[in-house]
Amino acid sequence: RSSFGRIPSGTTPEIDAIAAAFNQAGFRTVASREIQTEEWSKFVVFVALLPLSALARVETYRMLQDPGLARIGANLLKEMAQLTDRLGIRLEDAGAMAKVDTVIRSDIDAAVESLRQSGLALAARGATGHKVSTLQDIEHGRRLEIEEILGYATRKAAEFGLKLPTVETCYHL
Repeated sequence: RSSFGRIPSGTTPEIDAIAAAFNQAGFRTVASREIQTEEWSKFVVFVALLPLSALARVETYRMLQDPGLARIGANLLKEMAQLTDRLGIRLEDAGAMAKVDTVIRSDIDAAVESLRQSGLALAARGATGHKVSTLQDIEHGRRLEIEEILGYATRKAAEFGLKLPTVETCYHL
């Protein structure tokens, strides 16, 4: 799904018209009243999925089901929530890969279980071939977005004096 919105929030008649035109052309699109929440929720999930897929090199459902990888993913999500809190951006449960708001508000064991359940749900609906785009890039010898994703998160956190040890470790790996 693609989203259009006004930063920091809201929409305009022009944005509504663009979203309608995309939908009419067959693209699943919404005019989002909370575009920062939506985009940062996706970004936070990708901060977790990128290093896990690059390091583990397994399909998404397997990665999420693995207790050790799920624990690292939960730590990544929780650390990124510190950054979004500083930015004043609310996170939401969006997408099939990880329920961000649920994970960040849970204790670590419940957060790990939530990610594992996401992996089980992917498998149950037959999405066993899904691979995070990072893993697809590795398999095809393409450049990775490490600097743009993990590097950006690390630099942005440093602006606030935040330490995100799991994010920083994955960035350096």
